[in-house]
Amino acid sequence: EVREITKHQTTYRQVFKDQAGVIWVASNFGIIKIVRSRRLFSTYLSGGNSYCSSGFCSMRGIAEDPAGNLYFSYYNSIHQLDRTTGELRPLFRQNDFVHAPFGLAYYRQALITGNGLRIDLKTLQVDTLFHDRLEDSGMPMVDRDGRLWIGFRKHLYRLRENEQQATRYRDAEGRLDTFPYHITYLHHGQRSGYLWIGTIENGVYRLDLQQNRLTHFPDDPAKLSHKRILAIFEDGQGHLWLATPAGLNRIDLVTGAYRWYTTEDGLANNFVNGILPEGDTALWISTDNGLSRLDLRENSFANFSKRDGLPANEFNRISFHQGSDGRLYFGGLNGIVAFQPGPQYVEQKAKRQGKLLFTS
Repeated sequence: EVREITKHQTTYRQVFKDQAGVIWVASNFGIIKIVRSRRLFSTYLSGGNSYCSSGFCSMRGIAEDPAGNLYFSYYNSIHQLDRTTGELRPLFRQNDFVHAPFGLAYYRQALITGNGLRIDLKTLQVDTLFHDRLEDSGMPMVDRDGRLWIGFRKHLYRLRENEQQATRYRDAEGRLDTFPYHITYLHHGQRSGYLWIGTIENGVYRLDLQQNRLTHFPDDPAKLSHKRILAIFEDGQGHLWLATPAGLNRIDLVTGAYRWYTTEDGLANNFVNGILPEGDTALWISTDNGLSRLDLRENSFANFSKRDGLPANEFNRISFHQGSDGRLYFGGLNGIVAFQPGPQYVEQKAKRQGKLLFTS
């Protein structure tokens, strides 16, 4: 193994194995570190795939059906991960899907894309929820009550019961009729019940589904580190978490208190693309330079990169999902990374980074 690393004949002066199982070799090539450990993460569609247009699968959406099967969309098609067998296969075997599925949600035996395409999973027939064919963009979301919403450009759409076409949603005061901002993300709050609407230019809006009223949130824009919202997550403790290009934002929905998390606090990168929970004790955050795990009790970060087994350091927006079994999925420039979250990742990383004292 050492010769494979150095590519030359090597003279060994000392070999030491530390308590974490890391092997250290003192040689004429300097100190060589050999780490033997199980992979921290599982990966899918990484390292290239013939179905991906560029050879690499840059992910654009993740969805799950009631049976637990996962669907991964990239620039020019979709793959399905069979939960029972673990088999990963193209949804369109003949590679005859000619659309770019940007955004993905499961709704009533079909996959819905951000621009309103509906893919029947039984027949693989494709139609549209919109009257006109729209460009490849948008954000589909099924709320906690089973309703389908699509944020597309400056409009919010909803598919009503027993209707085949999505229609523009109108709030009580008609503000959504002339909404001037592009919608980037939708999230149904688990505690507040609000529909949170992220925009590309003006922060967050709160839609009260009971009163049918839309309000800008927070009332003071200075509470946000950036007005572009890439992801939203409302936790069970009454906090709203926002992913922005300038860090992770947290707002207390009761008191209005706010805090920003950036690289100065230990975040892997300030451009945040996704947020997923690990119970109520931690958050996993995908960025443009790796994954971060935020311990909510300690307010401390542990960061993971290609050195820890990620297929790429840069992740994409609207490409993250928490499975029904708790497993987390994050999509990036080189496929999907998946794992069952827990503190064991921090513990394993800490062992790998243990300090060693050298003497002469």
